[in-house]
Amino acid sequence: MTDEPSNAVTNGVSNGSSNGAQTRPVVVIPKGITTRPKASSSAIPSPDAIDAAAGAELEADRVQMRLGEYLSRRPVRFTAPGEIHPDLLAWAQRFHAGATGNLVITGSTGTGKSWSAWRIGEELLRHGYRGRVEVTTAYRIKRLATPPADFEEIDRLAAAGLLTLDDIGAVRVSDWDADHLYGVLDDRSSAMRPTIVITNATAVREDGKTLLQALLGDRVASRIAEGVTVVVLTGPDRRRAA
Repeated sequence: MTDEPSNAVTNGVSNGSSNGAQTRPVVVIPKGITTRPKASSSAIPSPDAIDAAAGAELEADRVQMRLGEYLSRRPVRFTAPGEIHPDLLAWAQRFHAGATGNLVITGSTGTGKSWSAWRIGEELLRHGYRGRVEVTTAYRIKRLATPPADFEEIDRLAAAGLLTLDDIGAVRVSDWDADHLYGVLDDRSSAMRPTIVITNATAVREDGKTLLQALLGDRVASRIAEGVTVVVLTGPDRRRAA
């Protein structure tokens, strides 16, 4: 009689049939051996891939958080749908790529200047811009500069990644106000942080100066003019059309 191997034996086991001693082979699996198929090494993500996926998910959450905070500050009247002027989109793309020139949006009342500025900020944040986007008005700057001046808030606006100054030239500006406005623009210029200026006061007077120069002074106007792109919006008054 020969010894049967202990690691893979074929035993005769009755199949329970009434037709006799019919048997079927049974394979005995030794202990420690699993029949689970091995996963392909290519199906297992590498640690770097796992880290990249987690980082992408985290950044997507941050984009939504920054965008949500920004949109919560946008006035309801500027939430209407519409298309941004292509020249404004082109400026936004250059800004996102690191260009530092300012932008002046001008045009008649109701042509969508403020709406466009808010939309520029929205598009930048949707496409991953990580800086802080602030939109304020000439009137608010005037109030912040009124003694006792709120230097903390003025400095915060000056430090924004992108600052929009709306309605520049729409309110009377004293020398005191102009000095503080110049300080904001000068700080931003030194740090190469672009500013969007929205104004109707770009018409040229008989003396060769623009209304903006006459209202704000040459120093402020010169800071606004640094590497500036001017986009003139035309068309009917959207407010009346609404």
